[in-house]
Amino acid sequence: MGTVPALLGGDFTAYEHEGRVAADADTASLALALVGAAHQLLLTRGPYAPDLRDRMRQVATALIAGVT
Repeated sequence: MGTVPALLGGDFTAYEHEGRVAADADTASLALALVGAAHQLLLTRGPYAPDLRDRMRQVATALIAGVT
């Protein structure tokens, strides 16, 4: 562990055990998708883009909706 996707994957796995994420969810892929989306948004819009937080929230909400 130690990488951001691995750490997030661990969190999502814990959420599985709590029933907050579907038991059959691919938490490793979800974590990787969230990190990839954040990376893409930061590189294409920059860290000070006025809509960065809203866009990341939209992406996270869409991805997480698929596993809850």
